[in-house]
Amino acid sequence: LLDAASNLTDAMNNVVDVLFKKRDSYTSFSDRLDMLSQAQEEGSPDRIQKKIEGAENDDERRAWEERKSLYLSYDKTCPYNSVKGILWRLRRLYNEGVFSKDSRDIESYLKDGKLVVIQGSTRILQVYSTYLLNNIYHKRRDYKDALYKKIPTEYFPPFIIVTDEAHNFAPKAYENPSKSIIKEISQEGRKYGVFLILATQRPTLLDETITAQLNTKLIFRTVRASDIDTIREETDITSEEAKRLPYLRTGDVFISSALMGRTIFARIRAAYTMSPHTLNPFDELLEKSKEEDEKYNNILMKKLPISEVDMLNLLTEIEKEDGITLTRERLEEKLKLLAQKGYIKKEETFLGYRYINN
Repeated sequence: LLDAASNLTDAMNNVVDVLFKKRDSYTSFSDRLDMLSQAQEEGSPDRIQKKIEGAENDDERRAWEERKSLYLSYDKTCPYNSVKGILWRLRRLYNEGVFSKDSRDIESYLKDGKLVVIQGSTRILQVYSTYLLNNIYHKRRDYKDALYKKIPTEYFPPFIIVTDEAHNFAPKAYENPSKSIIKEISQEGRKYGVFLILATQRPTLLDETITAQLNTKLIFRTVRASDIDTIREETDITSEEAKRLPYLRTGDVFISSALMGRTIFARIRAAYTMSPHTLNPFDELLEKSKEEDEKYNNILMKKLPISEVDMLNLLTEIEKEDGITLTRERLEEKLKLLAQKGYIKKEETFLGYRYINN
């Protein structure tokens, strides 16, 4: 995340390695950096000691004692400019709201087989996608590796990453943090059940290594000569077909795919798929989703009817009896999902709503 805010030097990376502790929050890490930088501004243990002796109260004295301890431990390995650089990047991320929420809701929705749409400014998305894609990709990869080694581990589902304006996240001309994880997924993701769909109006600006890994390319109306040249290099589209690109109507598309052997012209109407000989990752997702539904259905059926006012007591009962910790929002999401799938029924009452047997 810090590297996404602005590229880190080797010295800054060292500061993070030395000062960041396991289970640190934004506040604890930021405070440690801030206290060390304040101590380094004093310049020596003797000057810090004078601050301790001149403290007006116990809290101020203890704070300067902590600063002195940090100074003696880390001053030689953590240069002042690097500490300030990390602190500036950390606060920039905080001010942009990156730490205001975590990704657990996204992971829960993926396990439910749901579509998750993440919107925001390009800047925020570049930063957050770096963290999120690293996190969920490696959870899926670790799960598949553990499955292969027959090591028990928590399930994590397959998923598709769909990125609009993909050249902003994997640019050809320069390095950025999100580019490295997208490149890794483009090269390794398929065998783990992680897939990419990249949309861009500027294919010339998209990283060439990633473009080369794409098995299927759908080419819609394109006007810029440089983009048309790139398309000709990446596909077997003819000169005459390339001349048609600026004049294609909505829905007209050239499809370049290894399955077809050559680029063909088509009108987009519907998709047809065939099951492969191996387990389709999305059959796997449906199977796991069904298992999850049945698990919660078995737990919640015993609790019916469930009214809106019962939620807090129900959360306590589920944690005590089944060892599952849920938030109220997550429980309501599960009940709503079971009702949508026909396991249970939701009805309105004069006290609000309740869930009953279907």
